[in-house]
Amino acid sequence: MSRHSRTERSAKSNKLYPTSAVNQTLGEMGLPQIAYAEIHQLLDGQGIHRDDPRRPEMIQEFMARVDQIGIVTIGKKPEAAYQEVFMVKIPEDDLQIRLFTGETRREQGIFFFDFFSSRGKVPVNAPQGYFVEIVSPGGLAGRIPSVEATFGVNNPDPGMEKFTVVENALCRLTRPYKGPFLFKVPERNTPPAIVAQAVRVQ
Repeated sequence: MSRHSRTERSAKSNKLYPTSAVNQTLGEMGLPQIAYAEIHQLLDGQGIHRDDPRRPEMIQEFMARVDQIGIVTIGKKPEAAYQEVFMVKIPEDDLQIRLFTGETRREQGIFFFDFFSSRGKVPVNAPQGYFVEIVSPGGLAGRIPSVEATFGVNNPDPGMEKFTVVENALCRLTRPYKGPFLFKVPERNTPPAIVAQAVRVQ
């Protein structure tokens, strides 16, 4: 088979395959259609081509990993009119930290965040040397990896990168040539959890 024929077949498969088997798999999982494009981007980054018959299986494995960490990490970035978006201005910097809820459920107490350019009015990936750590006393501490890196995508498309953090966490931003910057994640007005009490039986 000629190289031209293989390319032509691949292009045809790339056009048809995602809208049939893969998107059918996503629909059966109950995912909103707005999530499809981002899942395809993540799989592209892992080298699973869109005409690869393993793609539906990879999506199932991908979503199983999401279930293990207990949060939904797939969803669009917030729209301009989105109600639950918080901005944190970074001193002496063009960037802001944008916190938003995305597709997470309120009772999970999770925020997404990304870096947002004040000048360009667009999300950007974390610049070289920028990272955020949780420093809340008594809580989980350490550097926060991006959602994409967690799923094996080390070079996400520009503006695609995002992170997750628990509400009310105290965080520290580290960046080159600047002192550390502390900020606190908002706390939502969520109903209090019902805590069951242990009962002694003997």
